[in-house]
Amino acid sequence: MKIEVKYTHSDITKYYTQFVNTALLYFQRKNYRRSINCIEGAAFLQYHYNKIYRDDRLEKLLDNLSSCIFPKYQVTLSHKVYLFYDAFTYDNHGLTQQYIDALGHMENISFVYVAESCITDIGHFILQELKQFINVTIIELEGDRKTKMEKFYDLLLQYKPEKVFLHIRPWSTIPLLPLYAFSNILIYQINLTDHAFWLGADLIDYSLEFRNYGCTVSLEKRNLKVEQLLLLPFYPWCENMVFEGFPKKTEDKVILFSGGSLYKIMGHNDFFFFLVKDILEQNLNAVFMYAGDGNSDHILSLIRKYNLENRFFLIGSRKDIYEVFKHIDIFIGTYPLGGGLMSQYAAINAKPLLIYSTGKRAIEDVVCTERYAEFTFFDRGELLKEACLLITNENYRKDRGFFFQSLIMGKKKFRENFSKTILSNLTIKPILYEMIEYEMLCSDYLGRMNNHVKQGYLELKLIKLYGIKSFVDMYKFTLNSLPFISTFLKSRTKSFLKLKKYRKV
Repeated sequence: MKIEVKYTHSDITKYYTQFVNTALLYFQRKNYRRSINCIEGAAFLQYHYNKIYRDDRLEKLLDNLSSCIFPKYQVTLSHKVYLFYDAFTYDNHGLTQQYIDALGHMENISFVYVAESCITDIGHFILQELKQFINVTIIELEGDRKTKMEKFYDLLLQYKPEKVFLHIRPWSTIPLLPLYAFSNILIYQINLTDHAFWLGADLIDYSLEFRNYGCTVSLEKRNLKVEQLLLLPFYPWCENMVFEGFPKKTEDKVILFSGGSLYKIMGHNDFFFFLVKDILEQNLNAVFMYAGDGNSDHILSLIRKYNLENRFFLIGSRKDIYEVFKHIDIFIGTYPLGGGLMSQYAAINAKPLLIYSTGKRAIEDVVCTERYAEFTFFDRGELLKEACLLITNENYRKDRGFFFQSLIMGKKKFRENFSKTILSNLTIKPILYEMIEYEMLCSDYLGRMNNHVKQGYLELKLIKLYGIKSFVDMYKFTLNSLPFISTFLKSRTKSFLKLKKYRKV
């Protein structure tokens, strides 16, 4: 089923406004469940569009909803009791393990780790990490959204934490409504998605930022004050796992690698693909691999068109990503959207980085957490020369790898910086503000929506949150979701028929 309807800026603005207005309407009617659905829908949509980075209407509505659901308290806080709220709860995702390690090694404190869902299966290493500390209590929230909110509210009453650390999705509401009821608890947002819209800007006391870019957005677009910004760069969490291997055709080759969600290399006239293509054509002993998920149709078509099936490999998401970096030779940064964590993995494993940018040194901000050096290329030709030198000269490649490894801090330094930061509530690293082209970024996000990089996930989630009226009020979401619904139904039907045939045998 081939149906494709392009979104315009006015479409997304209109749909976002409908989500916000409907949330307000449901609140007036005291239908709080649907009001929260629409708040989450509005935030989820804006997170993928990023015309704005906070919405005062939603911030006020969250506060009003909290007042209607939860009694407000001025509790006597438990000194040196902290709470870490984790909306993700699965291994090697976000900054969970870096922060619980830092909390676990702080002296004279205890902390409560609250998982928004069960972590037994998806957070095996998180649980291992937590269980080595004697100063931690582990709690998993169960039930639907309303039940989880109520349980979290009771936990706040029970433990009365002095400080709460939020490690949450941009559209998360479960921890926010209960926290609005406790005005004297200090709340720290771990600004994981610093490039995008998120809820709760009006609730938090401090934002733990990992780079200057996020500090700039928080100051300019989230209306946070400079004294609320705590710049705390992170390091890549390293978990030893069994290496799952590479495609056979990479053996005895110089392996170039990149990774992240596939949308990060979409756009700008396929600049990233053609950069890799030129490197491969100039170096016949090199191959390239990309690890990540998303809609791969366009990239695969380019690989086939230029006969790169034996040299350009998409290897999907890898649980053993840290082991992957041990087995590659050179890392190429994604473009037009860079990836900080992948660049850190490369640096800490002493792999040379090839980073291209059109105007600023964004990756230095993330990699140079121990000492600063400039390494981004602004000229495509110069990057190609460096790639050829790295591929053909093994000694130079190793030297450059050690250079990048020297730039990045490790676990011990982060623990020290974390403790100093939250005990003083002062940033220990100076903030340098950046020039950000917000309008251009918004257009890029719209382009990714129109390229369906989320493969229907965006539309289907929004339809679910808004309700049946979305078929009329937001008909473009409905039309663009049909191909993915059709593919899903065909797949389920095929599996059912195969199972039925098997049972007959």
